[in-house]
Amino acid sequence: MMMRLGLAALSPRGGLPAQGDGSAGDGPADDGSWAFAADAFEFAGAGAPPQDGAPVLLAALPEGAAAAAAAAGPYLTTYTSGLGGLGVVSDFNITIVFEGEWTTELQEEFILAAEYLSSIITGDIRNTRGGIDDITITATLLDIDGEGGILGQAGPTAIRRNSHIPSQGVMEFDTADAEISDDDALFDDIVLHEMMHCLGFGTTWKQAGLTTGSVRGDDMRFDGLNAEVAYMHIFDDLYAADPDRTDGVPVETDGGSGTAGGHWDDDTFENELMTGYIDDENYVSAMTVAALEDMGYDTVFEKWYPTIPILQPDDLLA
Repeated sequence: MMMRLGLAALSPRGGLPAQGDGSAGDGPADDGSWAFAADAFEFAGAGAPPQDGAPVLLAALPEGAAAAAAAAGPYLTTYTSGLGGLGVVSDFNITIVFEGEWTTELQEEFILAAEYLSSIITGDIRNTRGGIDDITITATLLDIDGEGGILGQAGPTAIRRNSHIPSQGVMEFDTADAEISDDDALFDDIVLHEMMHCLGFGTTWKQAGLTTGSVRGDDMRFDGLNAEVAYMHIFDDLYAADPDRTDGVPVETDGGSGTAGGHWDDDTFENELMTGYIDDENYVSAMTVAALEDMGYDTVFEKWYPTIPILQPDDLLA
């Protein structure tokens, strides 16, 4: 089963509201592609503890994230990663605010995604003037259009001025379709993919000056130095065969205005998690972690050791 990932705006097309450390979004791209939009899906064919109570330390719970959610009651209202959950202690913390009627099984996927990102992003981000550390994501489960059709949408809603690193984001999912994708063992990958878009992956690249070319010109590339080094070493055969390799990492230019421009090229990187399509089996490559480094995050990636093995989400549950 393959699911195409598209984009739908959640904020004014003039750009995202900026917060914190010093310029606001510069609006739609002049090549006709999206700018500062939220990722949306359609089925293709078919420091502080959680705000509602004591810290939830998943490492002490043998059944993992699901047990943590169950221990907190019918469902959590907030959760903060990097405080020891699943054994992850990190200076990078994601606070999730849950809205709507959740199940522990669906919340488990959000907890795993947040803890995973706190495990590969290790450095603190400067607080906003409003005191947000490091990002707050509002996750909503609601009835959109029932089974089939729109699964959900996600992306950043506020960014820090100078660093272009998001401080707030939203993730919205249709209840019926979320349960179906979870039954198909895809919801965990979908949630992680969307949470990375909330962190700015593909959604703030243009504003941060990390792309060259355009979707319309079919030559868009991500030209962050760390990602280029990872591309060269991790995907060495693909890199050697790429006549435009010195321009950067190939970015998707097909799939419509949403999928195009905000993901790795699927024809090139296939089941890498951050292509524009979710496959039955997906993985996070060092190149994706390197791109987060280029975006301003302090990660586990080191360009002097680009082939370092990258932890996968399921490794946290081992």
